[in-house]
Parts: sequence; structure tokens; C-alpha cells
Amino acid sequence: MNTIAMNQWGDFLGTRFLGEEARRAIHDALAGEARVCLDFAGVRGVSHSFADEAIGILVQEIGLGALKTNVRFANLNEEIKTILRFVVSERSSKHLA
Repeated sequence: MNTIAMNQWGDFLGTRFLGEEARRAIHDALAGEARVCLDFAGVRGVSHSFADEAIGILVQEIGLGALKTNVRFANLNEEIKTILRFVVSERSSKHLA
């Protein structure tokens, strides 16, 4: 399993631009390995914009099932968990609509 250190983009992940960079890195890692771990150690928080661009759009591209099977999340604080859950739920419902 390939691990991506999310803190390489900073301790607060706040822009869609950074989210797009992160999503590209996740895609590249998934192409080389079947599974990827996103490690949020050292990340204090994320904005809705970053989360939507990095993870929400990823859900639309690969599907919720593939996300659950192939992407693991580590070292999330409660605020980050809440934002990621919301974004995944929001994009999943749009994907099914």
C-alpha cells in the first residue's frame, strides 16, 4: 500500500488548487498500487473546497465503492473526518442522481 503524506501540502489544506494537486497524486498512486493510504498526520484542518476537489471529485471519478475499497485514511482529527464524510456523501448523491 502506497502512503501519501497529506501534510506535504501544508498543515491547513484550504484551496481547490491544492485539492487538485492532491487528487492527481492520489490518481498516480492508485495507478501504481491497488490501494493507497492518505495520512493526515500533521494536518490541523481542511476546507470544504480542498476536500471536495481532492476527495469529492475522486468519488465522482472512481465511484464510492472503489474509494472504500482502495483508499484508506489515517490520522484524521474529528473536524477533518466530518468534512470528508460530508463531501463524500454530497458527491455520492450527485453521482447517483
